[in-house]
Amino acid sequence: MNMIRPLNNLLKNKRIPLLIILNLCLIVFIYLAISIINENKVAFDIYEAKREASERAGRILRAERADVEQKRKEEERKLEERKLEEQKSNNEEKIQ
Repeated sequence: MNMIRPLNNLLKNKRIPLLIILNLCLIVFIYLAISIINENKVAFDIYEAKREASERAGRILRAERADVEQKRKEEERKLEERKLEEQKSNNEEKIQ
């Protein structure tokens, strides 16, 4: 209590300017807090967009790999069919 009285006497005539300054500081603080929150939202939106693009690229890559694998299997099957046909023709030639 002893420290409050001298402080009260010192600030007696300066209360209104101090309240104005404190209110201005509060407004600035609120503005900065809102801008930080909005920046985080923007950063999160950018992160989400990058993640979605990465997922799309992954799906495309998996689809391309599946196509390549399917083509390779078809080529192997055709090669086996040709080998079987050659063996059949060789067997027929041996029989005749």
